[in-house]
Amino acid sequence: MSTILRAKGNVIAPSGLDNPHQDGLLLSHVFCDLTDGYFHRNFAPGKPDSEVYGTVAPSLSGTAARFTGLSNFIQSRILEPRVGTVLMVASTVDSLVDDANRPMFFGTWTGTPRDEATASTTFGLYSRITSASSPNAVRMGAGRGTSVSDDVNGDCALLANDASAPHIYTMTFSEAGPNVAEDHTEGVTADDDSTAPRFPTDQMVRIGSGYTQYTGTCDLTLFRLWERVLSAAEITAEVAHARAFMTRLDVAL
Repeated sequence: MSTILRAKGNVIAPSGLDNPHQDGLLLSHVFCDLTDGYFHRNFAPGKPDSEVYGTVAPSLSGTAARFTGLSNFIQSRILEPRVGTVLMVASTVDSLVDDANRPMFFGTWTGTPRDEATASTTFGLYSRITSASSPNAVRMGAGRGTSVSDDVNGDCALLANDASAPHIYTMTFSEAGPNVAEDHTEGVTADDDSTAPRFPTDQMVRIGSGYTQYTGTCDLTLFRLWERVLSAAEITAEVAHARAFMTRLDVAL
């Protein structure tokens, strides 16, 4: 069983959860009954804490936090990075029949582009589900292009046999592309076909929701974001570490 360490009244970290590769780590959030009341805490060294908006509470199992709609989320103070790596442990209990019942696990979807003076919006960084078919398509992406006239969402479609069960997902996104996503529970990899340059938004990363459109329910236990592309060996180590933590919560991945 993990425990929470505290100093001067503040949570420091769940014991044993210092992840292997903290170089370039921007966000590290842990959502479960062990950290209830500290969901705002960003465990990335030297980075600002996030802020809880609306109602974000542990799921019924206590092994995740549940997020629903556009009003209940964790708002980070971290600007969408141009290059990076994302890791999350996520699932959804929603029906997925339409956008009102499809979640966005995290996102800057959508915002005005950082690289162009325009009021138009672009795609940003995100993970969402867009199909109720079986298997479900869990999508991860990082927007690419040179302007809003040619931008694309950089979509990677991962086929998940059961999106209602927690999976470990990662995505890497570099300046030149492509974006590469992986479902480490199912052993599935996908990439987008764009080699256009990254075209980021000017939004701060939001966890448990995006900024518009997808209003379903999702559960998250771990969310990490780096401002660099982790190597294959580093990703393997991070996934093993996440899997070990979930095992301590009696969740097999």
